[in-house]
Amino acid sequence: MTTDSLASVPDVTVITPAYNAMPYIRRTLQSLVEQTIGHDSMEVVIVDDGSSDGTGEELDRWSDDYPGLFRIVHQEPSGGPAGPRNVALDLARGRYVFFLDADDYLGVESLARLVAMADENDSDIVLGKMVGLGGRGVAQSMFRKSVADADLFSSRVWWTLSVLKLYRRSLIEENGLRFPTEFRTTSDQPFAGLAYLRAGKISVDADYDHYYVVRRDDGAHVTKSGNVGNRLDVYEWMCAMVAREIGDEDKREYLLSRHFSIEFRRCLRIAARHRDPALRKMALERVGALVRTYLTPTLAARLNPRLRVALYLAGQGLAEEMARAQAEESDPKPFEILEEDGLWYARMPYFRDPAVPVPDHLYDVTGSRFLEKARHSWRWEGSTLVLEGSSSLDLLPVAVGETVEVVAHRRHAGDVTDDRRVTARRTPNGLDARLDLARLDSGGPISDGDWDLFLMVARPTSTRIVRITTAAPARGAAPTEIASHRTATCRRGPHAQLTVSVASRPKDQEVSRRLFRGLRSRKARLGMPEKPGPA
Repeated sequence: MTTDSLASVPDVTVITPAYNAMPYIRRTLQSLVEQTIGHDSMEVVIVDDGSSDGTGEELDRWSDDYPGLFRIVHQEPSGGPAGPRNVALDLARGRYVFFLDADDYLGVESLARLVAMADENDSDIVLGKMVGLGGRGVAQSMFRKSVADADLFSSRVWWTLSVLKLYRRSLIEENGLRFPTEFRTTSDQPFAGLAYLRAGKISVDADYDHYYVVRRDDGAHVTKSGNVGNRLDVYEWMCAMVAREIGDEDKREYLLSRHFSIEFRRCLRIAARHRDPALRKMALERVGALVRTYLTPTLAARLNPRLRVALYLAGQGLAEEMARAQAEESDPKPFEILEEDGLWYARMPYFRDPAVPVPDHLYDVTGSRFLEKARHSWRWEGSTLVLEGSSSLDLLPVAVGETVEVVAHRRHAGDVTDDRRVTARRTPNGLDARLDLARLDSGGPISDGDWDLFLMVARPTSTRIVRITTAAPARGAAPTEIASHRTATCRRGPHAQLTVSVASRPKDQEVSRRLFRGLRSRKARLGMPEKPGPA
């Protein structure tokens, strides 16, 4: 069933491939009906790809209820979302196109905000912040802040290669972009990757929850299906495309590092653990070929040291050795560090093993951001924050003249002189430190702000700094009073970093709090029951 075309060109065409999407598609359709951009400014093209669970009939009912908004196309099953999306692209009339999966849904302001951002910034692509529901994981690193003009080669935009975004339709048509139908799944990556490279401007709206990714109870989400061979086909295509399209070595390796650190890591897990030996052999051979083709020393330096060792072993065709290295990469523990001639080497599997020669540079973690984070537990003793935990730096032998400190750095402060430092102490279980926030600032309380905590080890030949990380504090953890009118709260910040948020309490709130405490004390003396009051 189809509806007649709208008389004017809509701002945006929403494209949705649908296959056996009941009952989830009802929430999807409702979110489209509720869009604040208005029905006159949008059209929805949904391609029912041979559903057998009533999805097609449900789509027809919604199309009847909202004539002029939905255009429904029914076709025989194609085996993947690429074909249905291409059909819808041929029918799209909007200035922009937005891709929405049939089991996900949008925030009510999403289309209006995305179109407005694209118009305001002349953007070819706009990414809207995504939210995972029911345990579905979604990429977040590219949504830390809104950006009008994101640089593809320094931002984290390439780390989201799904097509669930807003695209200028002229970008798609002028570059002949369509989904490769030879890939049953993961066809998003070729389309999104080429669109990124052809786009004049890419924007990010991180200030609104645009796209809700739903975890289906039956686990049948299309992006979670597909065989290993198909996925490796796509990864090989992507690496070849990046190598072909980007001449600058640094930019090329920046993008390739995403595929090595995400997709190839998954393939290594299959090559090491899958129950089918033929599949393990196939994955090892194909990943090994990609490693030999693309993994240069400079690209390897961008990767986690454990991962690059496992990849190198795959490239050498060493299945058992790769499996051991992959197991440690999947379940990392702090590695010992060898300091030699001003360089730091991680003592990981096969380091200087004469039976399995692996180049030293793969173990070099000098200045590496991949040094193990310092994992600490914390507790309050009055105004003092007590930290206890361990890191890879603990495994360095004690050096003459060494100092170990916890550094509190106020976020967004440009001057390191604003840092506050406290000497830490080595213990048999790692390191511990005590930060008295009431006296941390030249004998007075630390000032307001978000203070990220780091561990710094300074030695005569080198200095290393790592984040102090922690598990998420208990929900509703109460602030601790560190001075009159001032409280501190521990929380889990970006990258799981332990952050102390210090804030001054308004004086009127402080007066109210003290009056309540006084009243509560008097009632207690008189044996009167208490009532809730200000915290």
